[in-house]
Amino acid sequence: MICQQHGKEIETVCNWCGKQLCKKCFSKTDGKKRFCSNCVAQIGDLIKEKQLEKIKEMDKKDSSDEYFNFSKLKVRE
Repeated sequence: MICQQHGKEIETVCNWCGKQLCKKCFSKTDGKKRFCSNCVAQIGDLIKEKQLEKIKEMDKKDSSDEYFNFSKLKVRE
């Protein structure tokens, strides 16, 4: 098959959405996996969301830990 956008031979498909891709169409590779530009953007957004969730979880965990709770510390005189 021929790529409608570039007129090149189809090389692979996007491993996320299944879109057929020529060499010019795929924008990111991860080992043998190939991704189109639309999916790369979506995957990046998902990764950011997951990282923010982990940071929020760590903040909650740290604020409940007495070791990090500075309000319970007493100043020596």
